[in-house]
Amino acid sequence: RSRVFSVSIKDRGAILPGGHLGKAFWYNSNTGKFVTSTYYYQEYPGWVTAWNNANHADRYRDQEWTLLHDRSTYIYRDQDDRPSEKSYKHLGRTFPHPLNAEKDSDYYKGLRYASMGDELTLSFVKELMQQEQLGQGKETDMLAVSFSVTDYIGHAFGPNSLEAEDNLLRLDATLADFFAYIDETVGLANTMIVLSSDHGIDAVPEYKQSLGLAAGRHYPEKFLAQVNAELKQRFNTDADLVSTFWNPSLYLDLAEVEKLSVSVETVERALVEAILKVPGFAFAVTRTDLLAGRVTDHPVMNKLQRAFHPTRSGNVLIVQDPFWYLYPNPDEFAAMHGSPYTYDTYVPIMFAG
Repeated sequence: RSRVFSVSIKDRGAILPGGHLGKAFWYNSNTGKFVTSTYYYQEYPGWVTAWNNANHADRYRDQEWTLLHDRSTYIYRDQDDRPSEKSYKHLGRTFPHPLNAEKDSDYYKGLRYASMGDELTLSFVKELMQQEQLGQGKETDMLAVSFSVTDYIGHAFGPNSLEAEDNLLRLDATLADFFAYIDETVGLANTMIVLSSDHGIDAVPEYKQSLGLAAGRHYPEKFLAQVNAELKQRFNTDADLVSTFWNPSLYLDLAEVEKLSVSVETVERALVEAILKVPGFAFAVTRTDLLAGRVTDHPVMNKLQRAFHPTRSGNVLIVQDPFWYLYPNPDEFAAMHGSPYTYDTYVPIMFAG
């Protein structure tokens, strides 16, 4: 009789924490509504329809995201217009960030890149708590809320940006509002709070370089061309033997490999040798060795072994050096996560109650 609900501005941020038996809601960035699926409901609960019809996302039109405090009080007050920052369309790279846009879909998508997106999430959560009477019964209910604007802002501007710093200050206020509402409706004395993060993030590589650290961005089309050129020379072929990169996998064109008088394993090992000649790569391991369990007993290699999927992973799995950006579209985001290093894999977790 206990109930589980999960809410986020991101679909995966709602679906995963809610598990198989929970009810999940997430933000549709095309419409500004919170949605669910037929996995959870055959019809929308009436209160969700009413909340959506009130167009809560429109309250921020013609507003700007401004600094919460005086600029002089911020650690990153001088980090407001770095070339590596990736503005989402109308928002721009500097404060104040205008929220309105010519197209509705751009406006709704833009809310994910401003702290107002978390405020909107909390507004929906409060309505859910009230309408579903969470915490009012004899059994323990679970509510999972992912305030995911931090993720969008971190990707677009980097964690060492003025935007990220101001967002954390505003997130602190949003959490205070959330906890106060819980105290008012359920009582904090009757609530266990668990606060954590789903992953870490590295600083923008260009920022790391300014500190004198070895860092950089991998451009897939560049290193694919480099390793394909080496494989062409080694196997005397005109064909590109590596067809696709999807982090962390390199996929061979097996039809082209079949034309050669060598095994797939031989080409895999040649690809490992080629990729490790490219500056900024730390590890590479073949599919053949992963299937056979022949990997070095090393923390990173052990993580690759656990991440490997026999029917989905590629022929060679690669890991970048620390502080190197590795993603299929290196110019899409300022900063990225997904490495096996501690700055990505270690997150705080706090319990209260």
